[in-house]
Amino acid sequence: MVGSRKVVVSVLLVLSVMLMALLLLPSAAAAANKVSVCIKNCAQCKIMYHDHFKGGLCADLCVQSGGKFIPDCGRPQTLIPFFLQRLE
Repeated sequence: MVGSRKVVVSVLLVLSVMLMALLLLPSAAAAANKVSVCIKNCAQCKIMYHDHFKGGLCADLCVQSGGKFIPDCGRPQTLIPFFLQRLE
């Protein structure tokens, strides 16, 4: 009787772990996709603005924010923190 109880508990534990994995993996994949899009946009802005744009800082923010911030190269006002200060 005790042996069968251990088996049932083990099966329930395995099923609950599998259920948690199924619920968490899609959200992790979506977050990774957002970060990927964010970093690609940073690279595009770096191509557009050359040495005036801090691409590494932009990519770091992508990773830190989990892709919540997506840079828009067509709207420079959203990119102000990533431009180098040029003093001439």
